[in-house]
Amino acid sequence: MKDLEEAIEFFGDRLGIRMSYIDDDHQAAHFRLANGDLVELFGPDNPHDEHRRNVVVGLNVEDINKARTEMEKTGVRFLTEIRTWEDEAWCYFEGPDGLLFEIHSKQEPSRT
Repeated sequence: MKDLEEAIEFFGDRLGIRMSYIDDDHQAAHFRLANGDLVELFGPDNPHDEHRRNVVVGLNVEDINKARTEMEKTGVRFLTEIRTWEDEAWCYFEGPDGLLFEIHSKQEPSRT
């Protein structure tokens, strides 16, 4: 997002989606939809992902490993390995015209 504050205002105030997380230092905000799905916003200076260029379309999948394997067989080019945070797993792939997409799934939290 080129203007994270504007995006936060749009999703929170205009659309009325509940913000569940904000990290000003890392320019990130999360919103939870009524069905539990996650909408993530990242500002232009977020240091954790060099692949985000603009809005990312995220697709929820039941099994991220299986989905990635099946997509790779059809020639989809992934830009990252599967990444995790708490009970979330995701990875980015390139779509038509260089658009950035993500597959995302819930997983069992890591136990350390």
